Amino acid sequence: MQKYLFILSFLLNGLHLACAQNGNPIVVQHGDLLSYANSLDNALSIAVAGDAIYLPAGSFSTQSGINKKVSIYGVGYRQDVADISGVTVIQGNINVTSSATGTLISGVHIQTSLTFVDANIDNFILTNCKISSIVAGSTSWNPCAGSGIAAVTIKECVILNTIMSKIGAGCQHRINFNIQNSIIQPQLFGDNFNVTNCVILNSGNAAAFDFNSSSVTNSIIYANYVNSIGSSYFNNNLIVGIPNSGIDTTNRQNLYKASTYRDTVFVNNTTTNFNEENDYHTKPACTVCANKGIYSGATPYKPLPANPHLVSKVIPNSVNGQSLRFEIRVRLSNQ
Repeated sequence: MQKYLFILSFLLNGLHLACAQNGNPIVVQHGDLLSYANSLDNALSIAVAGDAIYLPAGSFSTQSGINKKVSIYGVGYRQDVADISGVTVIQGNINVTSSATGTLISGVHIQTSLTFVDANIDNFILTNCKISSIVAGSTSWNPCAGSGIAAVTIKECVILNTIMSKIGAGCQHRINFNIQNSIIQPQLFGDNFNVTNCVILNSGNAAAFDFNSSSVTNSIIYANYVNSIGSSYFNNNLIVGIPNSGIDTTNRQNLYKASTYRDTVFVNNTTTNFNEENDYHTKPACTVCANKGIYSGATPYKPLPANPHLVSKVIPNSVNGQSLRFEIRVRLSNQ
């Protein structure tokens, strides 16, 4: 509760500062102490490990990347549910080092890519974000480097392009991607993916899966074809468009439907790629969709970030003396 009261105070203070300064303040919280920054790099410089950074609506970028444990909260990435607050956008590539172990990013649209530039990143969490692409590794990263098995968790996100868990050949990169209740397009490439309750939208020429040592369960998969699935495990998925060619080595309760079945799955799905206007709830008549997709499982997909944000405001045209009367409504993701 204390956290939410602080964020509500931040929203109201931010509204006041925006009116006073015609700008969007960035707040860095260190315990009970608050600092203000004029850029994301400035906020990352001010923050110490364990601090929280609150980004308002607007566009931001970072040259320094993330090299310490921080929690970064935006106001959301979907214009349709953040119409009053606006959306938080980080432009350009974000480089992440192993020193950022334990970092959380929530409620942000990362327009280019998130790149893990060295090994041993662990407990890195992305939630309620829209991200262009995610890359684990770089051409300068020795793919055999690192002594630990790293983990990145992606929950309730939209990934617009490839998630690549390795670059080059030779050794597996030591990144495990745990992806839950998210929308993914168009490809998972590499190794060590654990995908649960997702919607995978693949309509292009790239294979939906080109990986090894991975698992996909309780998901709805729209795809044209797969490339290599190695020693991977598929169970209890609805797979539309791909014939059963190598996915099932034993009966694992996957259901296969022809591409003509696409129109019978989701409540509203007018495009083959992700669109905010589409409704990815499954139709009640789709009995084979039970317990599958982003609205099933332990953490059903929500389009809103966890932190409160403005959903409406009422400001009269007249003032009472020197006072301006206004009404602000704030909503949490679970309301």
